Amino acid sequence: MGFLAPWFLAGLAALSLPLWLHLLRRHRMLPKQFSSLMFFERRTQSSVKRRRLDYLALLALRLALLATLALAFANPYLTRRTAAASGARTVVLAIDNSFSMREGGRLDQARREAQSVLAGLRPGDRAQVLSFASTVKRMHQDGAPPGELKAAIEAIEPGDARSSYGELARALRSLSESERGALEVHLFSDMQRSSMPPAFGDLRLGERTRLVLHPAASKRNPNWAVESVAAPRRVFGGA
Repeated sequence: MGFLAPWFLAGLAALSLPLWLHLLRRHRMLPKQFSSLMFFERRTQSSVKRRRLDYLALLALRLALLATLALAFANPYLTRRTAAASGARTVVLAIDNSFSMREGGRLDQARREAQSVLAGLRPGDRAQVLSFASTVKRMHQDGAPPGELKAAIEAIEPGDARSSYGELARALRSLSESERGALEVHLFSDMQRSSMPPAFGDLRLGERTRLVLHPAASKRNPNWAVESVAAPRRVFGGA
């Protein structure tokens, strides 16, 4: 088992909050003097052990909820160790679905080329379909058949975020460590310069990872962006 975004596991530190609420912040009651209890009606007091079990059950539910959220954001996946140990190749189809891929049918071209690479896999190869923009998402379950992989490619839709090759490289390094075998990555993107990370070292891949580029943009187009907006403090409408 591996994680495409293992840094989200740091959220498990939030498990200390329910522990602090349940164990450290216990309500302490101070005894106070009272005149007489003869006018109070007798009743059966609730069991202290039962209330303690209720508190422990509530604590377990809160811990499980926080742990599930952290694991969900870490994007876990399962791997097959036996196939990796026998030298089988894992082919990763990483498709850019950032906002710029809406231009000129770039995403449609990327999907067609990914389908072509998928159809050319050798017997024994395993495939992974990833979509990435500012985050990386796995599009299918582990051990998916070819039909499900084709459907996963077609299910990728363009988003509104900016792509990040640094996030993709971090996810590929985690995948390479979990697979323990050769990794062939096919990158389908329009190769935007703004997708590059600040440090070139963030693009580092695993030792047994081979990268194949599939540019989706046929020519260079100006990339426009809004850097700042100047507006008056007061806006007056006409009568």
